[in-house]
Amino acid sequence: MNRINPVYLPFVGAWKLVASEFKQADGTSTFPLGAQPQGRIFYSAQGQMAAQLMRPDRPNLRANDVSATAVADLKAAFDGYTAYFGAYTIDTAAAQVTHHVEGSLLPNWIGKDLVRFYEFSADGRVLTLSTPPMGPEDARVVGLLVWERLDE
Repeated sequence: MNRINPVYLPFVGAWKLVASEFKQADGTSTFPLGAQPQGRIFYSAQGQMAAQLMRPDRPNLRANDVSATAVADLKAAFDGYTAYFGAYTIDTAAAQVTHHVEGSLLPNWIGKDLVRFYEFSADGRVLTLSTPPMGPEDARVVGLLVWERLDE
């Protein structure tokens, strides 16, 4: 019988994306997935995860056959979508969850570790994940993703 690591329990289940924001060092914010982003993240009790995030206002492709679609149309569809999966580990002392990417829409992420700081709401129904500061020294940003639990 598989024993569940109790550290995983607060994460286990399905979560719905409710906010996605990049905070700039100067205090301004951008919303790369739009004002009403869509997405799901799933954490298993066995230490596996999968995430899909999208901007809902992406334009439809003009061709029904993807092989006949213009590069510009594919770029517009690709730019507003992120998906990846892999194992995850938790460092409770640092309040960090690390996603160990095994497969991704973004090839450069495969084999990478995506570290996220985490915080749960008091009732455990909201999970906020934030990135370490990213980008060049003079233009650092912190990504924030807010997830709402879908299941009990």
